[in-house]
Amino acid sequence: MSAMTVVIAAWGTSLTHAVHERASLYTIDALADLLGFLVGVAITAAGTPATTGLALAVIFIFQNLLLVRVLRDDPITPSTGTTATEGSSSTLVQVPFIAGLHMSFDNKQFVALFKAAVFGSIVGTTVNLLPIFFQVVMNVPDSSLKRVYGIYVQAVVASAFVAVLAVGRLNARWGKICVLRFGVACGSLYGLLAFFASYARTVEWFYLTSVPAGLFVGTVTVNGNVLLSNSIDYDQLKTGFRRQSLYQCLMYVPLTFVSVAGSSIPLSIITAFGGLEAGHAPPAAVIQTLRLWISLIVTGCLIVSNNYLSNFKLTEAVQEDISAQLQLREQGNLLPPRDPLQENEPHKNEAVERAGNLPCGTCKGATDVSEKRGVDPGEVCAAVDAELDMSSSMTAAGLWHCTNSFLDLNFSSSELALLATHKGKQWKLWTYLLNIIASAVYAIVLLVETIAAIDQRGDLTGAEVFASFFMLASSMVIYEGGRLHAMKEIYKMGDEQKVARWARRRLSARKSIRHSVLVNPFRLVRREIVAHTMMSITLIFVITSLPSPIRK
Repeated sequence: MSAMTVVIAAWGTSLTHAVHERASLYTIDALADLLGFLVGVAITAAGTPATTGLALAVIFIFQNLLLVRVLRDDPITPSTGTTATEGSSSTLVQVPFIAGLHMSFDNKQFVALFKAAVFGSIVGTTVNLLPIFFQVVMNVPDSSLKRVYGIYVQAVVASAFVAVLAVGRLNARWGKICVLRFGVACGSLYGLLAFFASYARTVEWFYLTSVPAGLFVGTVTVNGNVLLSNSIDYDQLKTGFRRQSLYQCLMYVPLTFVSVAGSSIPLSIITAFGGLEAGHAPPAAVIQTLRLWISLIVTGCLIVSNNYLSNFKLTEAVQEDISAQLQLREQGNLLPPRDPLQENEPHKNEAVERAGNLPCGTCKGATDVSEKRGVDPGEVCAAVDAELDMSSSMTAAGLWHCTNSFLDLNFSSSELALLATHKGKQWKLWTYLLNIIASAVYAIVLLVETIAAIDQRGDLTGAEVFASFFMLASSMVIYEGGRLHAMKEIYKMGDEQKVARWARRRLSARKSIRHSVLVNPFRLVRREIVAHTMMSITLIFVITSLPSPIRK
């Protein structure tokens, strides 16, 4: 489960240093996830088994068609002069794993975000406990449980959908860290409302908690990932290495442990007090445990999480400074690394001034490059934008290594460029196989842990289990293939002049800066969007198909 989570989180064009582009891509991913949840809930909770099966069959066929299309993609081929080859002088620079851990936890910005995430991840335990909570505390009968749970999840996802759409405007007005803290505060409000609704024992009142819960999910999904990438930028500026996958592993593996442990604690308490038996009233201690865990414990943990977020200092101005320095470094205009957090003066520094204020919002440093090479600044501006996309897509490709070994999680652009050599075909095959294995582990762990946690017979049929596994596995293959296909198309462009002409055509097709930022990344992540949607549908199908938590 953790292997696939790390691979998903560390992929893609979201690794670009263009801050606005990064936020836009995370927004697209979040919208795809939420859309998949909405469709999944509607499929599994709306109709009869016949209509549910028909809908899943249509999705299954559509996904297999995409799978065939991905498998037909040509292997990555080397281009002229833009990637590493066997005879090149590129060398792989890696930081030892233990040293990388020490360097990561020396990053105080990441530590603040990590502590906040550990306490905030307790909210994830409520997903597994809500069905039991509805039955035991809210007195929802078995016959209505799926309908009540489905309505609540739909309301949360709808609120999160609205929040994700509004995050961009709120970020421009308040800043990403303030919006994230606002979302965490909404999560605390959810806990308080849930506490009072649990005493009223009225499901309609509990539905009101879906609004702050959705705001929490939407803001954390987008800004949490963006701020994590910003903290990685800060570490890269100070150390000279970008350890994206190591940071993702450090963030997500402990969070998975907290989520599993958090679900097991209240279930263990319930078992210690006699468990749940059909035909018998649950003990008062069981009711109180569920009530507190769903409400006040969540509120307390999120208050602590919000306090840790106050130590995160990478504001918009600081991040602009960091991004400008990193982009200048990539272009060969090296400046001595300078920590903007240790300066008292305003962050309009030398790097930002050298980057210049050009019409293209994501392009920095085109003026310097144009002066050195004697070409038109507009052409260089377009080339730099394209190079950012190319760099981020190449970075994405190396993360097949995450599922192969958790002890070697440090990558450099030279290693990623190896995918463009004659080894690309074999690496692509291994990428498919490793991600299918990771998806299989994910599906099995999800089913086994959830069914075992509620101590209930597994009444999912073999066909349902196979369908769930295959949808997860094929989603990952589509996801992986889409990324490698995007890299292949970029490598085919060849030299810098082709890149510049391609980027200029793409950018001139949109008049506003906002659209010019979105147009290239959207093309690169279109299959990722499909994969996110399919996986969300599958997860909802598995969760809502699980048996009732009351032992018969």
